[in-house]
Amino acid sequence: MSKGYRTIETKELSRIYADPKYFEFAVAIFHWLIPQLYEELKDELVGAELEVIQGGYIGAYPILGLYYEKARIDPDRSLDDLVEATATRLLQERPAIELTMFMARDGIDWKAKTAQIMA
Repeated sequence: MSKGYRTIETKELSRIYADPKYFEFAVAIFHWLIPQLYEELKDELVGAELEVIQGGYIGAYPILGLYYEKARIDPDRSLDDLVEATATRLLQERPAIELTMFMARDGIDWKAKTAQIMA
């Protein structure tokens, strides 16, 4: 987390990313969300980076990280808030089959990917 990522912590996923037995599932969900967030927020995310990172206050856990050098000009809504609200909406609106198909495609080893993030 050397770049100074801001963490995007959605309430909907807090029970998943905070519990070690669900870390792999959380990593898969965050990786599923990233391209969708870039698609939904094309203009707003210019120059910003979304990545699954290791975060934590009282312990380590996988989380969605947002990095940007320039703050948004809009004083009423930060980029962090916009990404969090969009992620929440996507989680509520998208069918579960999209996530299921994403997790199964390309033979991604979610356990290995999670271990890499948490190392």
